[in-house]
Amino acid sequence: MTISDTKELSTRSAILLAACSELQAFGPVGFRVSRVLESANASFSSLYHHFEDREGLLRAATVRMFQLSNRYDIAELARVTSEATTTTEFFNVIARQIFTIANDPALMQARQERIAALAYGLSDPELLEAIVNAQKRGVSGLTSIFDLAKDRGLIRQDLNTESYVAWLMGILLGHILVEIDPELGPRSSTWDRCAILAALQPLTPNREPLVWSSDWDFAMPREWEQPSTLIWGEAIPRSQHPTAKLLIGNTIHILKNQGEKAVRIPLVLADSGTSVTSIYHFFGDRAGLIAAAHAERFMQLSPIAVVDYRATTALARSADDFFAFLRFNLIAHATEEAVVRWRWGRIEILGSAIRNASLLASISQSQRDVIDQIAAITSDGQSRGFISSEIMPHESAIWYIGMQMGRVLTEIQPGINTNEDWIDYAIEGIDAAFRCR
Repeated sequence: MTISDTKELSTRSAILLAACSELQAFGPVGFRVSRVLESANASFSSLYHHFEDREGLLRAATVRMFQLSNRYDIAELARVTSEATTTTEFFNVIARQIFTIANDPALMQARQERIAALAYGLSDPELLEAIVNAQKRGVSGLTSIFDLAKDRGLIRQDLNTESYVAWLMGILLGHILVEIDPELGPRSSTWDRCAILAALQPLTPNREPLVWSSDWDFAMPREWEQPSTLIWGEAIPRSQHPTAKLLIGNTIHILKNQGEKAVRIPLVLADSGTSVTSIYHFFGDRAGLIAAAHAERFMQLSPIAVVDYRATTALARSADDFFAFLRFNLIAHATEEAVVRWRWGRIEILGSAIRNASLLASISQSQRDVIDQIAAITSDGQSRGFISSEIMPHESAIWYIGMQMGRVLTEIQPGINTNEDWIDYAIEGIDAAFRCR
């Protein structure tokens, strides 16, 4: 490599590093190339040379953030699991890993970055392809660990390890829903319990029902006991003015079909019969309009989470009836195209909310409405002896919703069984996490 090559590589790295910082601070909507170049001490010609344009730089920074969000040490995990000589020892290692990924503040921050990167990618096919390629490497590394455990007879022999790993990664991604709740989060011992039981059940060699082990009662390190780094502001008010509702409706249509980057003021105003001053009057600026549209869209999407759930579970006359209803709900959420679009839409909005205090407050409120409904069902199931009394209703509801949200990691990766395996693991998981033993 020549000195010139080294200098070019250094310039590219500096720009990419500055772009990642910009993206973390301001998100795609507030991303400013001028700030990136000033921070990297680089020129516009360097930007065009290395990344072609703003969109190219934004994609590269997003992929880099997604790659860096896998901060757990796979090599160390492989070493520790290789030392396990029994199923119990292997389960103890995996349980601790789940606890660590859920609760370590650095890994929480990584998860938030992962959600933000994924959210942007879901509306950009070229970027999504790059993100999927990055995810494949993470799935491959973890899959090899479970393949080795299977070869050594420590876990179930018919396990599809790749599909299982994608499902497990989805569960861990779902912890973000605990983190965004200002009252229930950023941690939950019930979430940990549900996740550990659910994740280990499909690994049991003889499909024996799993019971909680005292070995999984991990102590929280003092250095982890710190408040969330997320910031909640005042929730975005919902204007009932016809013009404001029209502008939000137009913006939601653009967001659903093309993503944030396609939201342009002239496009929003097209056929609206109003002017740009209306946007400034109701929303302050383009970013305010996008935030308001995201908040409204999230509220519109939220009720589908409990469709046919409350009414049907009330009819249960036994624990088997109750869990049959849960399975029905789970299968519907995994297979119906409308629910897949709902899931992707909520993740897009959640990714934007990570860096927007008012939007975060709005979706936290909307999310709580759904959690309250599912928690009421859980409480009813506990009172009738169907559901374990060891779990807190609201936190277990968050785990349940989060597991379904995390299915997106299976959906985006071609080659992974998108229905049967995921559903099998999820059904086993909810039985292990919720049912009285």
